Formats: sequence, C-alpha cells, structure tokens
Amino acid sequence: MRYTAAFIILLLFGSCSKEKLSPGQVETIVSGTTNDLYDVYFISDTEGYIAGGNTFYENILLKTTDGGRHWAPMDILDNDHKTINTLYYYDHRKMYAVGLDGKIYVNYLNGENLWHLHQNIWWEWVRDIYFYRPDSGIVITGRSWSYGAIHKVDSFGQVIRRDTFEFELNDLLVRGDHYLVSGYGAILLSKDKGTTWKHTNASGDHFIKMTEAGPHTLWAIGQYGTILKSTDDGQSWQKTRNGSNPLKNRLLFNNIAFRDADKGIIIGNKGLIMFTNNGGKNWKKLDTFTNEDLNGIFLFPDKAVITGSKGSIYMLKTSFF
Repeated sequence: MRYTAAFIILLLFGSCSKEKLSPGQVETIVSGTTNDLYDVYFISDTEGYIAGGNTFYENILLKTTDGGRHWAPMDILDNDHKTINTLYYYDHRKMYAVGLDGKIYVNYLNGENLWHLHQNIWWEWVRDIYFYRPDSGIVITGRSWSYGAIHKVDSFGQVIRRDTFEFELNDLLVRGDHYLVSGYGAILLSKDKGTTWKHTNASGDHFIKMTEAGPHTLWAIGQYGTILKSTDDGQSWQKTRNGSNPLKNRLLFNNIAFRDADKGIIIGNKGLIMFTNNGGKNWKKLDTFTNEDLNGIFLFPDKAVITGSKGSIYMLKTSFF
C-alpha cells in the first residue's frame, strides 16, 4: 500500500514538472478597461476586435488597427450595457457580437465606429451565432447548466424555429455540412443545417469550446479539464484527457485553438496555457505569467493575442510551437 501511494505521488508531481516550459516573449497590452474580456477576433493582420463586459452592468467592444498593440473603445447604438461574450465575422460587410439578454450587435465594417443593436423578443444568454445564408442563421443560447436552445433566425435575429434542451449550450462549430453544438455533458450534431439534432458519444464534462485542426479533425474541451478529439468531422469523439481522473491535476479550461493539424493551444483560469506540437499526443504547460483567467485567443503565424479577466490583453510570441 505504501509503495502504491508513493508511486501515485511520484506520478502526479513528476508529470507536472515535465509539462512546464518557459514561454516566449510576453507583452502586456493596455486595454483601458477593467471589464472581463471574453473574445478576440482579427479580420486582417492589422484590424481586430475584442468583446467583454461585467454581466448585467457594463459591456465593451474594442478595436485595433495596428495588429493588437493599441485598442480603442467603440460606440454602441441603443446600448443596454449587458455583457458581450462572442464575436462572429460573417464577411467583409458584416460582423456580429452577441451576449446577455438576447442582444445581437452588428457592425457593417464600413469605417463607422459604431455597433447597431438588434434586440430580440427572447431574453436569453446568447452564446454563439452563425449565418449560412445572408437571411438564415443559427443562434445558440444557454444558462445555468440546465437549459439550452438552438434558434433558427433571419438576418435580424428574429426566430423562425426554436429547439430547447435540458442542458446548457455554449458553442457552435460548422464544418461543411456538419453543424456541432457543445454543452453541459453533450455535443450535438446536425447534418441538415440545424433542422434536426442528435447526440454524439461525447460526455463527462461541461463542453464549452470546439475548434477544427485539419481535414476531418476537430477538438473540444470541457470546463473541468477534459479534452476530446474527433477524426470524422464530429460524428464520434475520443477522450484524450479525462478531467475527472483523480490522478490528474485539476485544470479549468476556457478556450482552445489550433494553428494546423499539429500545433494547438488551450487557455484557462489563473493564467493556464497548454500547447501541443504533435497533434495532441502530448500537451505541455507554459510557465504562468499572469494569475488572470484567460478567455479569448486568436492565433497568428508567429504570435497569439489572448484576452482575460479584469481587462487583460497579452501578446505572446509563439516560438514554443
């Protein structure tokens, strides 16, 4: 029994030390806000956007035109100050930002420093949005682990069809004809643009983010440290890290991104950053350079822009992968 306990302790502490790796150069960027920053997206090498807020009390949308070194707040028409958590780039003419209480904001990318509010009749927490035609899209809402809905909407966000579920929904990923929605204990799949949905085999965590990584390969993360991989466009999932395993360190994930089939990165609470160079066979930790929770990430060929709690923005040179 003594030897078994000693082996487990060695395994735990040994695996932690082997995963540590010093980061490349990190630059802290001034955001001008103390609001939590949840999402970041660049539409070019120089032009990018950040969304954030403080739940019911304040929201913010930031813009950069110099690749992320300087950010300025944008104006929001008819702003109700509820937090904004997700950005979606439709095309060169339109970008969406969504958040609490059914709020959908639109920027027409015409040089105007202004977002327009489209208020819906349903007051739910909008988690994600996607348009497969200019007049037809899907909106994901979810709250409190026990409720989620998938809404088919028109170009103004007005609901055409609604499907509800008894678990929270968080993220939407579109891969060709395969539409996937992740949530509390499940990942759903549709092959008909959201008309019908079925459960995949994903289970065992609160799945908050998904991403693609090369032909047919997808990744998903659970809030409590689970990592899933799919090699068939999301029809089935394999667990590569079990967040419920008592022999593994407890990690809290927030986002995942892949640069290509081999190089990926996961960010999480209290400055957690993990990366892989070999398609997820192994993940290594970077030494922590902040205690803020890290939420949003955008990968360039040689760097990452990361956003987090209390207005934190970091530019990380990704020489480590």
